[in-house]
Amino acid sequence: MERAGAGLVRVMERKFKPLYGKKALIICGRGNNGGEGLVIARHLFLQGVQVKSYLIGGQDGLKAEPAANLDRVKRMGLSPRGIKEDHDLQELKEEVESVDFLIDDIFGMGLNDEVRGIAQRVIEVINDVVYKKRAEPAHGGQTTAQRTE
Repeated sequence: MERAGAGLVRVMERKFKPLYGKKALIICGRGNNGGEGLVIARHLFLQGVQVKSYLIGGQDGLKAEPAANLDRVKRMGLSPRGIKEDHDLQELKEEVESVDFLIDDIFGMGLNDEVRGIAQRVIEVINDVVYKKRAEPAHGGQTTAQRTE
């Protein structure tokens, strides 16, 4: 979890240098993927990135490793917001629209069931915003989506 999260931040440093002053939003699930997202939040914060994070289902009842990483980010002054209800989604949408980096650490490779409930609605919000950004007119009047087709 620690190596994977730190490794992603190293890749981001190489590809998007400088990271300092950029804005990142990390959306974390309740399992180990979410714990990895909290590791990423911590490492990005140390690079001077303005980090906001959301934790699907809130902070209570996490597994041991994600809970330990939650404690670490809290000690740094970062406190992931919980997403429990539909009324939390509007704030999330506004955040997704305004960041330089969006990191989805909701589910991992072990997902073997249909996504339902608030997690499904969070993914829909993310997809809607990302699709709209891809479809915005770019240079020459073409949309980004048209240029990549």
